[in-house]
Amino acid sequence: MICAFRPDSRYLLSAGGDGSVVIHDLEGSTVPVVQLTEVHHKFCRGVAWDPWCKYVASFGGGPPLLFFTHTAKTTGASRRVHLTGQRKAPGDYIGESCATTFRRFGWSPDGSLVAVPYGKASHHSNSQNQHHQNKNNNKDASETRRGDDMIHCVYVYTRNALDKVAARLTIRGYSEVRGVLWAPCFLQPLDEEDGDGDSDGGNGSGVEKSGRIEGEREGARGGEETATNRAERRRCALAARGSWGPDSYRMAMAVWTADSVVVYTTDSDVRHSDYTDLHMRSISDVAWSPNARYLLTASLDGYVSVISTGGSLGIAHKLPLFSTEPVTVGLCRMMSEIHSLGEKLETGGRSAANSANAAKTSSGGGALLHAPVKKKRKLAEEPQKRQQESVQTSGAIPLSELSELMENI
Repeated sequence: MICAFRPDSRYLLSAGGDGSVVIHDLEGSTVPVVQLTEVHHKFCRGVAWDPWCKYVASFGGGPPLLFFTHTAKTTGASRRVHLTGQRKAPGDYIGESCATTFRRFGWSPDGSLVAVPYGKASHHSNSQNQHHQNKNNNKDASETRRGDDMIHCVYVYTRNALDKVAARLTIRGYSEVRGVLWAPCFLQPLDEEDGDGDSDGGNGSGVEKSGRIEGEREGARGGEETATNRAERRRCALAARGSWGPDSYRMAMAVWTADSVVVYTTDSDVRHSDYTDLHMRSISDVAWSPNARYLLTASLDGYVSVISTGGSLGIAHKLPLFSTEPVTVGLCRMMSEIHSLGEKLETGGRSAANSANAAKTSSGGGALLHAPVKKKRKLAEEPQKRQQESVQTSGAIPLSELSELMENI
């Protein structure tokens, strides 16, 4: 079974080996509010929730990838949750031949992209012209057979077109792509001042190096022209690098196989970094630090490796507040509201748990009369543990302060 929390911590999404998908209301009863049976005919080994709390994705077998629309309707005092608009996503994926128990896929931090591992393709689709020219020779026929061998890739879908494959990241090697994980932060765009100096021609490099100081001294008209030219140069630079993400910020994604980890950024179609020879056995999972300065890998050999990016990814932020574009500003406002709702729900759940523990402790242990004799010693120690937990939770750090402390680590 694999689980995923909704970004506001209100619902919990789980999937089982029988192909079912279940949603639990963490503020309601223990009975599932939504239970879809046989969503996947064979198995369901991955679920992911949209950062905007709108879409739910499940990854399994037969069909491999499905998207649902999460809707909540309030009727009187009750609130009903539904999963509607089932859509099957295209793409060729590895089936049951892979022995992994879960499949890590996920949405980008801004909710605009979905990256899915275990993709497969053939060399024939990439080099069809070469195979057509060499199909008559016996020697070239062997090349054709070798070209038809399967290659491994990551399929990328966009939020506005989940029923179409937007991009495909091909991974070299013979091992399947076992998972993808987005860094939980937003990166500032790269500085294009060096390229701007070449594009201005007659202005000279010295004038471009002092562009910020000269821009402050210029009037409002000159400042607007400078900003316009800078934005245009940035678009050209991103197009030249093969950008496949937003222009106002960047995002990082880690892709791992059995023996290597590859890091991509959305501003370039070329891999940012490649890490190999990390463990003696296969890599099982990967985790990012909050500021994307460290990447942790876990393996079946029992060890955890810590990779330091050294700040090569750039300056990281929890939200792209450094951008002034209207779309990005609206995204920051919505994401901050979702985070605040999640903090309120977690704080309310913690206080409710503390009050329940206090009520049980003050009841004098009357509920222990119905316990079996062999469990008396264990149950007698529970009030003391509850008192210790209540003392520890009373001095807990708020989530906002905890996140700030984690960023400085």
